[in-house]
Amino acid sequence: MNRHTRKTMFTIAAALIALPAVAAAQSELAAVTDDGMDAAGDISLVEELVRVRIDQQHARTQLRQVFANRSAQRLEGRYHLQVGEGARVSGFAYWNGEQKIVGEVFEKETATRVYEEVTGLGRDPGLLEREGEGAFSFRLFPIEAGERKPVEVSWTQWLHREGDTVAYRMPLGDEHSAVEVKIHDRRGVAEVTSDTHALELSGVGTETVTVRARGRGRGQDGALGLRYRVAGQDWAISAFVHRDPGHDGYLVASIATPPGLAEADVSAKDITLVLDHSGSMSGEPLERAKQAARAVVERLRDRDRVNVIAFDDDVDLLYGTPQPVTAEVRADTLAYIDRIGSGGGTNLALALERALAAQTLAGTGAESAAASEQGRDERPDVILFLTDGQSDAQATLQVAQADQGDARVFTIGVGSGVEKPLLSRLASTKRGRFTFIESPSDLERKVSRLYAQIESPVLVGLSLHIEGEGEGAAEPRLSRTYPRSLPDLYRGDELVITSRVRGQGPAKLIIRAEQGGRPVAFSRDIVLPEQTARPWVGRLWAQARVDDLLEEIALYGETEELQGEVVNLAVAYNFVTQYTSFLAIPESELTDGARDLLASARERKQRILAAHKDAVALSRAAMPPGDPILKVRAPADAQQVTAYFPFGLVKDLVYDADTEHWRVRFLVPKDVADGDYLVKLVIVHADGTVEMAEIPYTIDSSEPEFEVVVEELAGGARISVVTAEPARLVTAALVSDPSVRIELADQGDGVHFEAFVPLAPGQHELRVVVADSARNEADEPVTVEIPMLH
Repeated sequence: MNRHTRKTMFTIAAALIALPAVAAAQSELAAVTDDGMDAAGDISLVEELVRVRIDQQHARTQLRQVFANRSAQRLEGRYHLQVGEGARVSGFAYWNGEQKIVGEVFEKETATRVYEEVTGLGRDPGLLEREGEGAFSFRLFPIEAGERKPVEVSWTQWLHREGDTVAYRMPLGDEHSAVEVKIHDRRGVAEVTSDTHALELSGVGTETVTVRARGRGRGQDGALGLRYRVAGQDWAISAFVHRDPGHDGYLVASIATPPGLAEADVSAKDITLVLDHSGSMSGEPLERAKQAARAVVERLRDRDRVNVIAFDDDVDLLYGTPQPVTAEVRADTLAYIDRIGSGGGTNLALALERALAAQTLAGTGAESAAASEQGRDERPDVILFLTDGQSDAQATLQVAQADQGDARVFTIGVGSGVEKPLLSRLASTKRGRFTFIESPSDLERKVSRLYAQIESPVLVGLSLHIEGEGEGAAEPRLSRTYPRSLPDLYRGDELVITSRVRGQGPAKLIIRAEQGGRPVAFSRDIVLPEQTARPWVGRLWAQARVDDLLEEIALYGETEELQGEVVNLAVAYNFVTQYTSFLAIPESELTDGARDLLASARERKQRILAAHKDAVALSRAAMPPGDPILKVRAPADAQQVTAYFPFGLVKDLVYDADTEHWRVRFLVPKDVADGDYLVKLVIVHADGTVEMAEIPYTIDSSEPEFEVVVEELAGGARISVVTAEPARLVTAALVSDPSVRIELADQGDGVHFEAFVPLAPGQHELRVVVADSARNEADEPVTVEIPMLH
């Protein structure tokens, strides 16, 4: 039953809370004239709209900004976007007048060549590229004198959980910014707060919450700071699956330490501090590093053990093995740190080898001796490895891989010259984490924050398992799991794991570990269906796989195979890497040369998509009985593509060069019942090889169900529609004048739609119409009362 409800707007004063540092976005648009002169002051931000969709901690942010060229000159815009570590740009567009130009992901070299050829002739493309970790830039040309240039960028990121609290943060650039955040979490959203904005909230206490905020925040960067609390149980595993029919699925699993963890649950530990005092660390970097080391030593508990190692091209140990933290040992350790001075070169491999050897305790008694022989003892062994330099990567990793002990290595890289891929892979190999610190001035603060987690090891030796629950079903199996080695879990920490998964039916996901020296296990019952849609799960896995490949390239050198897989994954899953870029260009602006380059790039992209089975799809996954079109992405040079329909129809598809699809129109008999069906495909490639595929679709002749929410405002009404299933089109029109018709904007999930309908004061009758993906329609009359302006 469709329902119409009227919502009264209200504001809740934000509670003042301490917001931890999280990934945040910052953007700016500079400008240059045709002769390369700086014209930044002539470009200004005049409008900003932010829409955020959070699904089970996975956030998709859509930023729409309008920049005005207030000069009398044609300008090129150079836009910089800092979205934070772990975030990926997944969409890019700009407007030429009323025309929206949407970006596509291509190989970076091809995208740059097309851009430069077209801009050389004064045309209007856009190119978005990766600048560094979480940093992106794009160029727009031209921005004409007096022109308003809208741009739109989308990015995705996982929002980490601390206990039961999830944080989101984004700096805002305009005092009139409009922000809407929709949070969906099946655990339930118990509370939403902000230290920067007054919030309009609806749905708190349910699984779906809407948050609205306006203007810049109260802080220096104008940020929106948002925290929400989930109602999950202690130690609950979250697990999400995406699967295309007939293929292995994707899995994202997470577990976080519960809030209010008791001190008794925290293990004693051994800490070895390894400090680089090579020549490049002299001066402020070394002094800051020593201050950070002192702060760590002063926080150690009496039941911990400690050691310090200083290294350059040689190694000096304070103790042969970590020593219990007595008052005398603490004083000697601090004095040793004070005496460290700058030295010569950098030998990471030798320093790591000595640190790992010294970390193994030579205990007393038979049980400790046996543990020592295996390179293990009863407590966590932690190495904090701080350096600003580069060294022999392969020699260092060989030391780590040869070590049979259970020491965790946390690497801290300081400055732009540090070898990030080596320190990242070293940390993951030894179940630690890598922390990059750009400025020495941040050393003490960031190392202290890192140690605040490390000093509270809660779960160690984690491993992920999956077991089948159904009789006679094939045993499910995980593969290509990232991170490769699962790190330990600390107080206020969360572990996120991505994997491919094989098998169907009910299964149990299990995380095994040790807590306080005793084995523990946490499990969650899941179902591995033949098909389920949560595309961001597949993208998170692809991003983790790409990160792993990029480390391989940085450590062992670039090969055609490694680079090719990075490009294929980035193109297939639509995100930017150092090998791929977003190119947005009007087809009417293409030169002959650019058109040829783009045609070649799109042909390669088509082959990439054809190689990924989830790229094959019906033009409408759901349809009423009638004559829909079947469209398939397959190589343009294929000999034949044939579809076998379940009601006995066989159709050959024809290649359409304009849409770059194989397609055929077919008839669904009227007596075919509503339900789920499969079309079988046979693709005969140019070399004669045969590929089989299946496409799911749904026969659907029922009207869509939906709910309408109206907010009556001065000057018009905000219409919000929530549909029971994904909708194709939602509109609102005046009953008295149907030409006054507004299309509601999809909020990113296919079920939430919204638009502002300008209306004069007084009472109006609107008709809201929802069309589902099968083109079934349903409508609902709505009465609104617009107040008089005062």
